[in-house]
Amino acid sequence: MTVISQFRPGDTSFAYSWGIVAMAKVKSLEDINNLGYKEFGDYLANVVAKTPMIPLAAWSDRPFCSVRDLHATLCKFLDHLPFQGKEGLLRCYPDLPSRLAISSNSFRDINEPSRRAGLLTLSSDDLELITDLNDKYTRKFGFPFVICVNESKRHAIVQGLQLRLKHSRQEEVLMGIANVKQIIWYELFKLVQDTTEDSSAF
Repeated sequence: MTVISQFRPGDTSFAYSWGIVAMAKVKSLEDINNLGYKEFGDYLANVVAKTPMIPLAAWSDRPFCSVRDLHATLCKFLDHLPFQGKEGLLRCYPDLPSRLAISSNSFRDINEPSRRAGLLTLSSDDLELITDLNDKYTRKFGFPFVICVNESKRHAIVQGLQLRLKHSRQEEVLMGIANVKQIIWYELFKLVQDTTEDSSAF
């Protein structure tokens, strides 16, 4: 899966998958609280793997007093998903090789988290190692390796793959969801303006 084919210059509806920066106009928290059901779901859908179901579940808990409050509500929904639901959510994310396939120089401005993690300057040996580990991971667990690149560097991603391959399916679903929560935190700050919070204070 890749999102590059969906991007059109000037299209403010384009948003991230796997940590790609959204191009949508940032709204204030007040604006978010005043959105209708459909608009709320449409605007925040890309925060969680382009899945509107999760923000839609949070809509009835408005008004939110902060991004942290909104984030906590979304995470509570994730926590209450059944095991199969958590697995299904993880499968909504593209696998790591697909994520690395969008490393074109033309799009480095929308790949800032990947650039900081060193994913846009991988050597052929690095890419081969990560692809091999990712293939083993996907075969073992049946869902993609999900990691928050804002919190990880290249070596940490490799080590994470090696370590997480040793997990049980139950452990890895919980680890994947923990990383989804981190991704949600950073992506909310790309869409919602909150002067009382700092995105680095996860």
